[in-house]
Amino acid sequence: MVTFTDVFLELEKLGVLDSLIPFLLIFTIVFAVLEKAQIFGVKKRNVNMIIALSIGMMVVIPHIIGAYPEGKDPVSIMNEAIPNVSLIFVAVVMALILAGVFGFLFIGGGLTGGVLIFAVLIVAYFFGNAAGW
Repeated sequence: MVTFTDVFLELEKLGVLDSLIPFLLIFTIVFAVLEKAQIFGVKKRNVNMIIALSIGMMVVIPHIIGAYPEGKDPVSIMNEAIPNVSLIFVAVVMALILAGVFGFLFIGGGLTGGVLIFAVLIVAYFFGNAAGW
């Protein structure tokens, strides 16, 4: 019986996770920026897609073949940094949610800044506790 974990372990063994996920991220960000900026004109989705595809491949293919010098591989840097950045993103969103929930109690009052500080401290406490600080 194949489990969900086995599928990801096999994909990791094949190297798919190490290259496909960064490629999809780079492609998506470049494509979204090109679509929003409309550099090549309105309704040029095919041009934007080819350019985003090319840029994504220009970053990921040298990583796959090992052409980047040691410590200069952008895919390795992304794979190392993005989990930490996403953790901070989740913490900020949680703090804003708490501030929004508790902020309804003090709308119009002078405690709105205090509510935000309180929410940030609560989130920092729980994340720190989970990290073993």
